[in-house]
Amino acid sequence: MRIAHQRALGMVGLFAGGGITGLGVGAMHYAGMYAMKSDASISYDGRIVALSMVIAVVAATAALWFTLHVRGTLVTVAAALVMGVAVSGMHYTGMFAMRVHEAEHMHAPSGAGAT
Repeated sequence: MRIAHQRALGMVGLFAGGGITGLGVGAMHYAGMYAMKSDASISYDGRIVALSMVIAVVAATAALWFTLHVRGTLVTVAAALVMGVAVSGMHYTGMFAMRVHEAEHMHAPSGAGAT
């Protein structure tokens, strides 16, 4: 009974940690996108944003699981490749959610230029 209880607590911890980490990754992504300066009007498709957040949470949970359970060089490399695809998938899904429109009466963004 004690082992089952420990495993249940371990699963709760895994999913809680994956959720917190995934939401943090998503928040970092969208905060970075919000910080971009542009003279265009930017909006987001909420359904695709939600999908990108789900991808982030699932990827983070999988990363935590791999950290606890995967041993060996070849399997670790394969796990890293899977996580790289998952993180890229979250990023590109988030970018796909963004809609950019030319805006009237907008002024050029201030701040440092590319040069």
